[in-house]
This record gives sequence, C-alpha cells and structure tokens, in this order.
Amino acid sequence: MALHDISVRLGQQNIVYPGDPAFSREPVSDRGEAMSLTMCAHSGTHLDAPAHFFPEEGRRLDDFSLEEFIMPARVVEILNPVAVQVDDLEGIETEPGEAVLFRTGNSHSGRVASGVFTEDYIYLTQSAAMWCVDRKLRLVGLDYVSLDAYGDAEYPAHHVVLGHGLLALEGINLADVRPGRYRLICLPLPIVGAEASPVRAVLEDLL
Repeated sequence: MALHDISVRLGQQNIVYPGDPAFSREPVSDRGEAMSLTMCAHSGTHLDAPAHFFPEEGRRLDDFSLEEFIMPARVVEILNPVAVQVDDLEGIETEPGEAVLFRTGNSHSGRVASGVFTEDYIYLTQSAAMWCVDRKLRLVGLDYVSLDAYGDAEYPAHHVVLGHGLLALEGINLADVRPGRYRLICLPLPIVGAEASPVRAVLEDLL
C-alpha cells in the first residue's frame, strides 16, 4: 500500500492567513515534553465544513460520519497560472461522491509549503466551483489556504462549495503527487461543533 502525505508541517510549512492566529507551541511542564498548542481551526492543511459560511443550517464536522472523510479522489493538473477556471476542466471525467484535488502552481512553486503568506496565489473561480457542484462531488481540494482569491470579500467559491454541502480541503501539498485516481483519507480532529479542523490528509494508491 503506497501512501502520499499531502499535509503541510505545522510549525514549519504552514501559512497563516491574515487575521488568523498563528500556530505556536510552548512547554507547559518541566516533566518530559508536554506542550501547549495554539492555532486556528484553519491552520495548515484543514477541512472547511458547510457551517464555516452557513452557521445556522450548514453541517459541522461532527455531523459527518468517519466514512464521509474517506473517499475516492482524483488529482487534476491545472496549468493556468492565475486561477482554476471552468475552461481548464474541459474533458475531465469525474464520478459522483468523489473528491477532486486541484494541483496547481501553488504546489509546483513550493508556495503552499513556504510558511509565508502571499496574496498572489492560484485560486478557484466561482464557475469552477459550480462545475464541482454540478458533478455531485463530495469534496473540493486546493493547494493553498483558501479557495478564494485574497481580498475577494464575497468569497464566491466558498459560498458555492459549502453552500451546496460539499467539504473544502485547503492547504494540501501536491508537489510530489501525479495526476490520477487515489483514495483520500482526511480525518478531522473530533472537536464538538467544529466548522473547520486541521487534518492529516493522505492519498492511497489504487490497485
């Protein structure tokens, strides 16, 4: 069984989105290596649940079964240097209930694992987000810490993806993963009422 860890390392590679608390760890005891952790629910590689933008009616992560975080996945190569556009997805075949993970220049350049936020990252357009919804996907993944362009106060991709009940997996590093089909495992922390959670995201090769 070949596994590919597509998570960024907290405390080394993770990017802090402006306004979010930074990840930190501090010793709390002189007995052994006990540490206190401070972070945002959106730290590093993380899942957004629909409740992130729809707190009244959207599902939270503990509303999902464990099985819903394990699914077939398709890694799709995107060469567009600006954004994932719907025209970039022409000819891509998908199946209902699977995940689509977009491998962009954010991975190729090392931007997603740089530990430094930049406003100039490749994002998901609203039309491409709607393409994912129309194909009845379960999860949309992007290799940066937000689906939407920085500064877009409307958050169109988030509203489309989460508003239709899909999960968003952000901050994945696909630099060492080839396009193709896999099994995705992305288990969130068991936090009561969480609208988001850091995850250890792994792709398993399919036989």
